[in-house]
Amino acid sequence: MVYGMIKLTQNWGIYNPFYVMSFFRLFSGFLFIITMYQVVKTFGLELYGKKAKTTLLFLGLLIWITPYMAVRFSSENFSGFVLAMFFYALLVTPFL
Repeated sequence: MVYGMIKLTQNWGIYNPFYVMSFFRLFSGFLFIITMYQVVKTFGLELYGKKAKTTLLFLGLLIWITPYMAVRFSSENFSGFVLAMFFYALLVTPFL
């Protein structure tokens, strides 16, 4: 996947490795925001009260270590995002 994304950025004319890594960090940050939005949307329904929902949002997005580590593109972060999205899909998909 990474090789394909590097080739894609090279097709766009981006050869500088710092720019390519910035692209990966933006991609990873985008996945983090999507995943956290889905987690807050899913588990926010379980919480009662605005204070509990705000606390969940604060713990998920605003603690400094979470966004700091989320934008570091690595296989562990990517697999964590995919796993969280899988569980989200599993929770919202009705079983037949």
